Order: sequence, then C-alpha cells, then structure tokens
Amino acid sequence: MGNDQAHGSDAVLSEGQLAGMSYDAVIGHVQANLSGDFARDGALIVAIGRACEGHPQALEIRRELGRMLHGIAPAEMIEQVDRMANEDVSALDEGLARAKALVSGGDVAGGRRAVEELLGPYGNDNGTFADDAVSEYRRFANPLEEALYVARDRPTRTVRRIPYDRVALYLLYGYILLEQREMAAAETALREALRLNPVSTVVMFELAEVLKMTGRLAAWASTRTPSRRKSVSPSAVALRSISSSAILSSAIVVSFRRRFLTSNDARMTRWPSSFTAPLLHH
Repeated sequence: MGNDQAHGSDAVLSEGQLAGMSYDAVIGHVQANLSGDFARDGALIVAIGRACEGHPQALEIRRELGRMLHGIAPAEMIEQVDRMANEDVSALDEGLARAKALVSGGDVAGGRRAVEELLGPYGNDNGTFADDAVSEYRRFANPLEEALYVARDRPTRTVRRIPYDRVALYLLYGYILLEQREMAAAETALREALRLNPVSTVVMFELAEVLKMTGRLAAWASTRTPSRRKSVSPSAVALRSISSSAILSSAIVVSFRRRFLTSNDARMTRWPSSFTAPLLHH
C-alpha cells in the first residue's frame, strides 16, 4: 500500500513539469500510471487536470482526462452521470417539439422565442463541444452519414458525436429566420447547421433557398447540385430502401456505430464537483 501511494504521488506532475510536455506525453503519462483503483486513479486524473491550467492544449488534455475518468468510474457513478446527460437530451428534444408546434400553428414569433431560449444552454455560445486540436464535434442523423463524411472529407482529427441534436436546433432557427425574411441571420444559422453536419441534404436545401432568395444564383446552384447528388447517393438510397433492422445488422454500419457512439463527451461536461472534489483529497 505504501509503495502504491508513493507511486501515485510521484505520478502527479506540477504545472511547470506539464508545461514542457506534449498532449500525447501528458495523456501517455496518466495512462501509464493508472493502477485500477478508482480512488487513486481518479485523484491522479483530477490533479493532472488542475495542473495543466497553463498548458497550450489544456482544453484537449482535460477533455481526454474526462473521457478517461468516465472509462474507469464505477458503474453506479456512470449511471448517475449518464442519467444527467440523458436529461439534457430530453430537454432539448422537448423544447424543439414545442417550438415546431408553435411554428406549425402559425405562431412563428413564438417559435423563434422558444428556439432562442434553447440556444443558450444547447447552442455553440456556451463553448461545449467546440472543435479543438485533436477532436471535431459533429452530429449526423445516422452512421451512414458519418461514413459519407469520413470518405468525402477525410478528417484528420477524431470525429466525436455531439449527444444532442444541435443540427436540428440551428436548422429550425434558420428556417424561422428565413420565414421572417432575416436572410443574413438565417444564413448564419444554416451554415452552422451545415458545419455540424456537412452532408445534411435537408440543411443544404434550406441554405440554397436563402442563397436563391438573396440573388446569389451561382452559389445557389453550387449548393443545390451537391444536395441533389447526395440525396441519390448509395448511402441515402440504402437508408430509404432498406429497413432499419437490416441496416443495423450490416457489419459496416455496426462498426461505424460502435466508433460513432462511444464518445463520452456528453458525460464529461456533467461530472459534478461532488464526484471529483473528494478525489482531490484522497
């Protein structure tokens, strides 16, 4: 026990020591010093997370440490964090449903207010799920869309899944702004939706409408063409013509789902201080 405690103490690096280490070196150091004991390992992860405050890649390090913490936590703790993350997803879904109902009922202004209330906690301004040097955060409607994106754009960073439908949020906002003829704001919202899902034909269509209505015919044509092409792509055709059960049984889709759905970043934003604070004093 004494040797384990000494080893754990040696594994905690100072801010000065961390400053001269690369992202990979910091993460590798933590991984090499994990013991399998959650209290000890959790204390190490939290301590390193605090000590990397001045590191140029502090954000990336802390996010990876958070994923690491989720991976080693006891089942009951993970269940509690997952439950809180799922509550976030449900709250956004319910909010979007209310906003859509208002718009469908003719109350576009009310729908806009409802969406703008959601932008604070679920939009990009809060900094959650912002791209960083090692990860990019996207939201695809299905695994085949991610496969199409990876094949077409060949991202060099790890593609991680935003747990709630931020694309739907910005798409609905763009649609409402378009209905209210606020073209510049509508375009901004729709381009954000397209950034989050670069292969969404639904978003492309709405963005094309903005470009058409603002007289940018060349840009409109270039947006419409890939939209048409993607809408009849093999993946899209497969998605329409094959039953959900058949798709999910496909080996390639299962492999994509396995990688696509294993991001724990949603949970990482929800680790309450009541979990991590005691680890600092272990």
